[in-house]
Amino acid sequence: MKLHAELLLGKEVVDVNGKHVGHIEELIATKRGGDTVITEFHAGRAAMAERMSAHGVAMIFLGVFGARRRGSAKPYRIKWRDLDLSDPLHPRTTKPLEELEQ
Repeated sequence: MKLHAELLLGKEVVDVNGKHVGHIEELIATKRGGDTVITEFHAGRAAMAERMSAHGVAMIFLGVFGARRRGSAKPYRIKWRDLDLSDPLHPRTTKPLEELEQ
C-alpha cells in the first residue's frame, strides 16, 4: 500500500474498540532496497513531545494548554501491521489500547 506520509501526520487514531489513542505525531521509516518503508507510528501526547525533541520542556508546554500527565510519559508505538489504514483519514489500531506498546 502506498500513502503520502504527510496525510497521516496529525490524524487521530482510535483503537479497535473506538477508544482514543492520540494523534499520529511521528513516523518511523527504514530503507528497504530502493524504497522507504514506514515500520512504526508514534501517537499520543508523549509522541508530540518526542516530535518537538525537548521532552521535558514540551511536557511543560503541553501542560499550559491543559494536557494532563496520565500514566506513562512514553508514546504509543504502533507497528505498521497493527494500524488499519483502509480509511487513511480515520486510522484505527487492530489492537485494544491496553495492548499497544509504549
